[in-house]
Order: sequence, then structure tokens, then C-alpha cells
Amino acid sequence: MSAKKKNTPVTVTENVSVPNTATPPQATMGPDFFETYSSKMPLIVFALLLIGVIIVFKDYIFFDKHYFFKDIGSDSINFSYPVMYHIANYMGKYGLPKWSFSMGMGQSAFPFM
Repeated sequence: MSAKKKNTPVTVTENVSVPNTATPPQATMGPDFFETYSSKMPLIVFALLLIGVIIVFKDYIFFDKHYFFKDIGSDSINFSYPVMYHIANYMGKYGLPKWSFSMGMGQSAFPFM
């Protein structure tokens, strides 16, 4: 035969006081990064963006590659490159460009700088 357990009531005591245990002191962290550098934050962000731009566009900034198009934007290779080449040669030989007979029938080369 199986023995049945008797239901024994559980007594709950209210207002039991727990002894006051003080929490150990927290380790103090140093000053917050944003509190420390808040006045320099725009400069830091600008420097990081500048470094990113230099990394991405280093070939164009240091003239390893040229930003010219041969397809739809072909004005850059058909017009701009010859004019820049001519101005560079003119400045190498004569100094500041004034008038050039190599451009059309002759025109002022100064506006193309």
C-alpha cells in the first residue's frame, strides 16, 4: 500500500528583517572618454575622416592615377587634359601664362589655370 503524504501547512513570517550588509565600495573608473575629450571631439572626428579619405583616394591624391573619363564624360580627356598639359608646358618655359597662339587662333591662357 502506498502511503499518502499529509499536507503540512507552510508558515510564512512577515516583517523578517534582513541584516544590513553594506555593499563593498565600487572600483572607481577613470574619467569618461567623452567628458575628457568633448572640446576636442570635432577635431578628432575631422582627423579620422581625413585619414579615411586619404586612405580611400590615395592613388588620386598622390597622382598615381588620374580622374579622367573616356566614355560619356569624355570632355575630361578630350579637352581638359590637353589644356592642362599645354598650361604646364607654358608655365615651365615662360612663367605665368598670358597669351598663347597654341590655343585656337590665339587667346589668353590665364583663365584656364
